[in-house]
Amino acid sequence: MAQNLKFVNTKIRSFSLDFLEVLWEIEDTVVDPLDFQLYVLRSESPMGPFDTVAGPFEDKYRFVDSTVNLLHRWRQLWYKIRSVQKADTSSVVESDAFTFVNNPDLIGAGYSVLSAWYGLSMQAISASYSQFVPSVRDARLAMTVQKKVKGSQGKEGAVTA
Repeated sequence: MAQNLKFVNTKIRSFSLDFLEVLWEIEDTVVDPLDFQLYVLRSESPMGPFDTVAGPFEDKYRFVDSTVNLLHRWRQLWYKIRSVQKADTSSVVESDAFTFVNNPDLIGAGYSVLSAWYGLSMQAISASYSQFVPSVRDARLAMTVQKKVKGSQGKEGAVTA
């Protein structure tokens, strides 16, 4: 029986609603990874059917799927990595199905929508947004004051709320 690759640390990252970055590693092995062709498969269900969206390629452990559009509808996409041995094409191994585990970044989505619809820059959006929402620095300052007030309650001469 021919040995094949085993995929580990599969994950998906995204810094935009326009693409997903699919990443994977292979487990330590005695076989040469260059003897295999890799494919990326995608589905809207963990049970499939899966369509090939990339490949064949070799010695590559990252794929950017730019055909997704998460702006207009929230879909959960599932990916698999397939390995096919060049010398024996019947030796095929697929990773388990994996997906983007985090919830969508709604603030990032809002920026993308405003930017796309109104042509606003990130600076203009941030400036108008900051009028309504206190900054992180303001929030940290308020938390520090609350901790100091709570910590000093009950002491003689302490400030009480």
